[in-house]
Amino acid sequence: MTRPDIRSKVRKIAARSALLAVIAAGLSACGGGSDAVVLAPTDPASFSDQIALRATAASTAGGPMTLLIPATTALDALAGVTSVGPFRTQTLNISSACTNAGGQLQYSAQDADNSGTFTQGDLVSLTFTNCGQSADGVSLILNGSIDMTVAVTRAGADVISTIGFSPRNLSALINGVAGTYAGQLGIENRFVGGNLNSNPVIAYVSPGLEVGFAGGQRVDRISNVRWAYQESASAVSLSPSQTITLLSNGATTTFTASTIRQLVFRRSSTPALDGVLIDGRIDYLTARDYMRSVTTADNQLQISIDFLDNGNFDRILNISAPQLLNSWN
Repeated sequence: MTRPDIRSKVRKIAARSALLAVIAAGLSACGGGSDAVVLAPTDPASFSDQIALRATAASTAGGPMTLLIPATTALDALAGVTSVGPFRTQTLNISSACTNAGGQLQYSAQDADNSGTFTQGDLVSLTFTNCGQSADGVSLILNGSIDMTVAVTRAGADVISTIGFSPRNLSALINGVAGTYAGQLGIENRFVGGNLNSNPVIAYVSPGLEVGFAGGQRVDRISNVRWAYQESASAVSLSPSQTITLLSNGATTTFTASTIRQLVFRRSSTPALDGVLIDGRIDYLTARDYMRSVTTADNQLQISIDFLDNGNFDRILNISAPQLLNSWN
């Protein structure tokens, strides 16, 4: 079975990862409604279907990356407020932005230098109280806060403006299960050659971001995150690259994820079509195994697992993108 040359490089990275703990075989997939095709066993299972789904979700805008939903709300709130006046220190009730009845949302801004614009040193905070938020088919009920700042740096001739989002006692509820965010997420805008009038090269970046669950028995973590971002009138494309660390009841599984084909999400004025996943392939390596997730049809994913990475797929899981992203698996 021929695979991209990137695998050799990624495997070397994976070999230096933390020790892979073996997850007992036979655990069923939960929360996603996936259909498993059990092939003739060629190698022992080193991780469960549930772990495979969690890793795939973490590279398909689910898991820790759902922090993008309140982050986008913070950006939208800032844009809405500054569209009617200069940026300034103030507090506003913007609960109308919650998608559910009774949800509350508070906007707070601090203009540290009284410049009238959102600049380095300023702060925007959103505080959610049972506030519903959704994007691209993912729905959350949020409690807690998210802080937004901006930092400007240089890399050679390039100017890099990074909007940073830090959760503060922020939790999300999906299907009755609550996860609490930690870490940081950034939206990086690189202006090549320092031309601030050009279209920036955009990426989602993070040194580390995670969702932890009640009792501390499970944590889904991503690190070394760089998701290249591109958009057009008809689609948004993402190219995830990251390390995924999944902790469950004292056992740890680590994947290195690389984009083979960009994840492409449709943009449409028709709500039922907007945000639909229409293409993409991500490859994953552990210290000993290979896995890939491929978009096989609109909002449909096939996850193929090759234990021992010997060219034989031992498990195949089929799941819809909404099922995958709207559960904590």
